[in-house]
Amino acid sequence: MESADISEALDRLGQAIATGLAGLGNGNAATPMGALEAHGQAILDAADNIASAIRELSVSIDTLKM
Repeated sequence: MESADISEALDRLGQAIATGLAGLGNGNAATPMGALEAHGQAILDAADNIASAIRELSVSIDTLKM
C-alpha cells in the first residue's frame, strides 16, 4: 500500500468519525447544537410556556375578582 493511499484512508476515517460525532446524542438532527444544548433549549422553551400559562391564569383570576 502506498503512503498516499494510507493518508487518504486515514483522512476518510477522520471525516467519518467527525461526521458521526456531530450527530451524537441528538438523533442525527440537523442542528448546530449538541444534545445538551438542545435539551437546555427545550427546558427553557417549556419554562416559557409554563410562565405564560401562569400569567394567563392570573389575569383570569383578577378578572373574576372584579
